[in-house]
Amino acid sequence: MNFKFTARPSITKAVILTIVFFIIWAVSNVNLPACNTEQGILNSGGCVQSQSDLHVLSGWLAIASLITGLVLFILKTKKSRDESKPAV
Repeated sequence: MNFKFTARPSITKAVILTIVFFIIWAVSNVNLPACNTEQGILNSGGCVQSQSDLHVLSGWLAIASLITGLVLFILKTKKSRDESKPAV
């Protein structure tokens, strides 16, 4: 078995990063109500001013990784389709 590590983007890397960032996003979610809502005002001391930067950043990175993987997949299928066409 020969593993080759490259810096080039690949569909597998994009999928792995999407999963990792999604897990971080899901774990960093806070279930407390926002402080500016009625629930937050009634729940003294148990509210959140805003979501953590880690939660927001990991969510955006998960979306970016997913889009990158989709673009790479589309380019790969388009390239294989173009190569399979006979030359005129």
